[in-house]
Amino acid sequence: MKTTFYLSLLLAGFHTVAHSQLPPSDHNGHDPNDPKHHIHHGGEAMACLRLVPNNADFAFQFFREVAQEAPNKNIFFSPVSISTAFAMLALGAGSATKSQILEGLAFNLTEIQEKEIHEGFHNLIHMLNYPEGGVQLNMGNAIFVTEKLKLLKKFSDDAKALYQLDAFTTDFNKPTEAEKQINDYIEKKTHGKIANLVKDMDPQTVMLLASFVFFKGSWEKPFKAEHTEEREFFVDAETTVKVPMMYQMGRFDFYFDEELSCTVVRLHYNGSATAFLVLPAKGEMKQLEQTLDKETIQKWSDHLFQSSMNLYFPKFSISGSYEISNTLRKMGIVDVFTNQADLSGITGTPDLKVSKAVHKASLDVDEKGTEAAAATAVEIMPMSLPPTIEFSHPFLMLIFDRDTNSTLFIGKIVNPEKKPTLNSSLLDVNMKAGIYILLLSEICFEFIQADIKPKFPTEEKESNFLERNNISISKEWYHPKNISKPFEHQGFEDQGLEDFTLHNFTEKTTNFGFNLYRKIAMTHDNNVIISPFSVSALMSVYMMATKGETHRQIVKGLNLHAVKDRVDRQHLPALFKQLTGNITMNEEFLLMQGVLSFIQKDFKLKESFLNLSKQYFDMEFLKVDFENLTQAKLFINQNINKMTKGKIPRLFEELDRHNKLVLVDYIFFKGKWVYPFNSKFTEIETFHINKYRSVQVPMMFKSDKINSTFDENLRCTVIKIPYKGNAHMLIVIPEKEGDYISIEDHLTTELVESWLGNMETRKVDISFPKFKLEQKYKMKKLLQGLGIKKLFTHSADLSHLTDHEYVAVSQVVQNAVIEVDEEGTEAAAASGSEIIAFTLPRVIKVDRPFLFMIFEETFKTLLFIGRVVDPTEM
Repeated sequence: MKTTFYLSLLLAGFHTVAHSQLPPSDHNGHDPNDPKHHIHHGGEAMACLRLVPNNADFAFQFFREVAQEAPNKNIFFSPVSISTAFAMLALGAGSATKSQILEGLAFNLTEIQEKEIHEGFHNLIHMLNYPEGGVQLNMGNAIFVTEKLKLLKKFSDDAKALYQLDAFTTDFNKPTEAEKQINDYIEKKTHGKIANLVKDMDPQTVMLLASFVFFKGSWEKPFKAEHTEEREFFVDAETTVKVPMMYQMGRFDFYFDEELSCTVVRLHYNGSATAFLVLPAKGEMKQLEQTLDKETIQKWSDHLFQSSMNLYFPKFSISGSYEISNTLRKMGIVDVFTNQADLSGITGTPDLKVSKAVHKASLDVDEKGTEAAAATAVEIMPMSLPPTIEFSHPFLMLIFDRDTNSTLFIGKIVNPEKKPTLNSSLLDVNMKAGIYILLLSEICFEFIQADIKPKFPTEEKESNFLERNNISISKEWYHPKNISKPFEHQGFEDQGLEDFTLHNFTEKTTNFGFNLYRKIAMTHDNNVIISPFSVSALMSVYMMATKGETHRQIVKGLNLHAVKDRVDRQHLPALFKQLTGNITMNEEFLLMQGVLSFIQKDFKLKESFLNLSKQYFDMEFLKVDFENLTQAKLFINQNINKMTKGKIPRLFEELDRHNKLVLVDYIFFKGKWVYPFNSKFTEIETFHINKYRSVQVPMMFKSDKINSTFDENLRCTVIKIPYKGNAHMLIVIPEKEGDYISIEDHLTTELVESWLGNMETRKVDISFPKFKLEQKYKMKKLLQGLGIKKLFTHSADLSHLTDHEYVAVSQVVQNAVIEVDEEGTEAAAASGSEIIAFTLPRVIKVDRPFLFMIFEETFKTLLFIGRVVDPTEM
């Protein structure tokens, strides 16, 4: 008679959790300098990838069998846990038992050798235990053996080496103690998610094999808990239950499969995991279940596209325990459960069989994670003349310099109530302008950590140029060259640019600004305020400091490559100087712009860079000691506070002692409305953030002639409000509340020009919120997403900045403050236009049974698959 061999397979489910970091720009989250990145892309990846189609075939076949057995029940299991456990079991199996297991796991043994299968699972386990950032994923195996048996050395060594097996001696004659030993181990490994896996242990058991998977991830675009509300979930035609339904409005990967009559939505986690949510049409679940396979998933992946939508998704917890031997028998794994089992390779005794195969899984889905999207649509009815244009839900804001067509600022206002996080003195300033905006950008340079020590020029003298700051510089500074052609005969490649005018420059950098805005807007659905003008200034400084591929990436990222292949390093800064001069000389509004440079006392810059930066950017250089972080932070913040007239008293909360150079670009704008709002008419009114949330704001009002247009294609009203001195604010309000994403996608200089060209002047009543905002962005990943990558890596070529070979930009940070109020001169002419009725945007409500899958995206590993029929059932 065969001896009982109790095989337990289990899974700990995922639970979304809070993370503070912005999500990465690349869903795979790869850092090319991370050694794990190279591990993941070496031989291990190749071995692992060989298993992908087989593991997928097993997963979907297993799912189809389980779905057929339980047609109206929740299903949740981990195919990777089951296949890993049985693959390890095959190490100790022989003859037909081994071939049945491997073939049941969907491997064709004429196409792949057993050794390759085990090596593939080994690499899969290793890589899943070291996931890319933002995901916690643990996988492992354990065997509990009676004292009467000993594992064969070959099985023990192979299982430990290939499957990370933990082996324990257990006295099954004492069931209570054995259960506690096993359950304590599993509970610890699954972080408390799986408790009391083993109950009513059979004293005749001589061995127990456990396989566990634990996944913990946070949504890349999470849901906000305050938007969750009780809604109906339609279990079937007769049954409806109330569930907590999460909500967010945003842009998601989407596809509608007409053949299978289902909607597919893909949600990403921070890190390399992603989830597919599949919502079949009512009555089509069975068809979907029986046709689900890896080809279907590939088709969906190939056809997904980003679409704006209102997404409702239930918050739920489910768990289940399955005895899966019958299911596996249907898939061809038979002998291992019978007296014909050959598991002699485990202990050397032929009298072993598997009596039970138990798989336990639990899953929690909730809102937690980083900041979430929150916008939806409400109907706007046709208006009678004169139309009332009320800015009572989120809108976009653009500020241009009219003479040069320069985009000074771009903003999106979602919540005017949100207060700045700056010093409270900011809120007490008595501004006489219609708007003031303050923006700072800081760029931190640091030495690349390398085995080679930094090399500085051996001869040092004090430069008259920076004498007041006592900065050490190289000898070459005492031999200035003709800066009218600063790069001539200095080894710089000829990159002259013909017919490149100020208009070309502003057009291209404006489109760069739109591209940068889109990168920021994609990361969250909250307030946005940036200055393309300021970022372009900093990138122009970099163009003088870099060469080679680093330089070319900056040029391309600024969108200047489309004008001409060759770009003159001197011509572009000269254009920027001309642009800045034209804007800042305007007497009717105040715009101050400049660059401060804080240099480590022993860090040397090249004379050519110093001369050019002074000539074109009027840059000031100040000496600091970053080794003394407290003093450095105080000194830098005091100078920034002074240059920004007290509006940014504490830009830096922390600094890095490895910094060698910090560049701070500041811009300050103060303008008066040509036709101001009368403060007597400002009243507290409701601003609708979305259908769930509204806030009370001071709403300014005036009845006036306003220039405006209605964009039929993008379904938005565009309004231009002028400032004194050839500046204006362009305001874009979507017809549908919250539907600003499609407008963001299409923002270009050509679109703005078409808006301005089609404007008419009409009398309107306009209500516009009075507000104060402050935003700060770490822009390294955003700029990398625009192709400016080498600047931030160990291969950055900053040889026009310094002779030091190991220098790179560590971070780019931008800080902006904006206030809009009524102040200005008397009212006169302006215009607006009607907002007409609209149709509702696509609304996807996951309010009936659905499928979901969770993939490890890099290696296309299916981690979890499930179906939810009743979210209230545990």
